[in-house]
Amino acid sequence: MKNGIFTGMTEQEIISILETQTPKELAKIYKCSEHTICNYKCKYDVRKKTIFSEFTDDELIKILSDNSAIELAIKYNCTKDIIYYYRKKYGIVIARESTADSLCWKCQNSCCRCSWSKSFKPVQGWTATPTVIQGKLKTDIIHSYFVTDCPLFKRDKPRRKKSEYDDEPYEPCKKCKLNISFESEETT
Repeated sequence: MKNGIFTGMTEQEIISILETQTPKELAKIYKCSEHTICNYKCKYDVRKKTIFSEFTDDELIKILSDNSAIELAIKYNCTKDIIYYYRKKYGIVIARESTADSLCWKCQNSCCRCSWSKSFKPVQGWTATPTVIQGKLKTDIIHSYFVTDCPLFKRDKPRRKKSEYDDEPYEPCKKCKLNISFESEETT
């Protein structure tokens, strides 16, 4: 990409403009798309200078490694995609950032039968890592846990998917009245 819309400007002048104005403002001024402006921001690495300018590369690598993308996005007022961009740039690979594999999702006690599922109070004796889950909006955050060991854990029994041929009716949970059904997992 040549200097295109910024023809005749020095690199320092371009960086200064990209740092001080939003992509929307610049797109209007230079009669181009916001995407084009974002490409220039990437080309000149402006995001690092504005979001993480106070950190050295080593400090930034530690921050990106030790915090979830959601926590960082909220703290630095940016999107998770920007955090993912910097992780990729610095070669940081995070194995998991969701609670989807938490033991709770495979436990018979998950529906109102333990202190966590009943009232969001941690189970005494569990091994769990605090985590944050992003809701529908960027600003919606839910504090949760990724549970790897729990004294109340009982593996949930596989259930068949409800079909018109089922003789067994599905009954809702007696405590919370939720009608939950799961597809069976074939075990060998």
